[in-house]
Amino acid sequence: VKGVKGKGDEKVGIQIVEKALEAPIRQIAENCGVDGSVVADEVKQKGKGERIIIDQFTATGPFSKIDLEDANIGQDIDLSEGVAKKLEVGDVRDDHLIEIGPPMDGIDEIDIVLDRVANTDLISLTPIRSLTVTEWIDDDGDPDQIIAPWIGKITVKGDRRAGIAGEFEADLILSGEGADRETLGSVKIDGALSGAVWDIDGPGGFKSIDADLGMHDVTLDVEGEGGRIKTATWLGGGYDGTSLDGLDIRGDWRDNIDGDTDINVTLTRHINHNPRNATLGRVKVDERILGGDWNVTGNLNSLDVDVATTDFTLTLNSTFRSLDLGDVSNTTVDIGDDDGGRVRVTRWLGGQFSGATR
Repeated sequence: VKGVKGKGDEKVGIQIVEKALEAPIRQIAENCGVDGSVVADEVKQKGKGERIIIDQFTATGPFSKIDLEDANIGQDIDLSEGVAKKLEVGDVRDDHLIEIGPPMDGIDEIDIVLDRVANTDLISLTPIRSLTVTEWIDDDGDPDQIIAPWIGKITVKGDRRAGIAGEFEADLILSGEGADRETLGSVKIDGALSGAVWDIDGPGGFKSIDADLGMHDVTLDVEGEGGRIKTATWLGGGYDGTSLDGLDIRGDWRDNIDGDTDINVTLTRHINHNPRNATLGRVKVDERILGGDWNVTGNLNSLDVDVATTDFTLTLNSTFRSLDLGDVSNTTVDIGDDDGGRVRVTRWLGGQFSGATR
């Protein structure tokens, strides 16, 4: 009704309609512990497409949905005594905390949608069915943490039209409590995953991780079974777990990213002597292994390196199906006492190989 004019009874009618339209947002704000009149007045002052700014947001009790998509949060979001089926928020930045309480009144998991996040911690006692963000940046020197029992899906979508690649720079601490499937389901990151430590407990492990523009200084500590990891490059950090279904370091020619890796890998579960059901599944490196110590207490399906392998150690206590290592230098391969599979190199320029092959 903004801009509508009237006189006499018409003016009174316009005022009645205006108050009626304000009532829902006033009530929602009051239910969430915010001054309803302040929020309603701020909304009235905003033009189409503009976002309101809310400082502290506190709510108690279960909600079907809390929609703050058109709001930027200036301080914390406190649902420590409440939960919602879905929480949608705009930007959340600068030393904030999003806190969500335990399941209640039939709400046993939550969907969370955030826009651009920076320097924020998310602690949820309720399992997170899905977490969707435009980006999550940590640039204050204090690691951002996401703590939850389990997460079904993480999507970091970016916004190419706005020049936002979709970076993700938060730690994960997942207990696996109450999970009847993977502790971490599928992860899709349009940008890079950087500077993160992911601690994934529980027997379910994770399903898949796909980071389009690479992984940098990322450490994964996985108690259960590891799924498949696909990324342009993985430099710095490593993987420590029981098993890993597959690793694909594929590069990205569009963004001039070489398919290289130098991570350390430790796997501790011996499955059997069949490399098709391996402790470490298929590994494909589009360009180079530049270093790293891989210790596999079990067997390996295949390791395929297109260009070169250098400053690398691979230790197996069981068999493997195939090794294709490109140009090899300063590399040690030890497969223990079991018969190995096929080994192919372009040139062997230095190092040591121990074990039998076919």
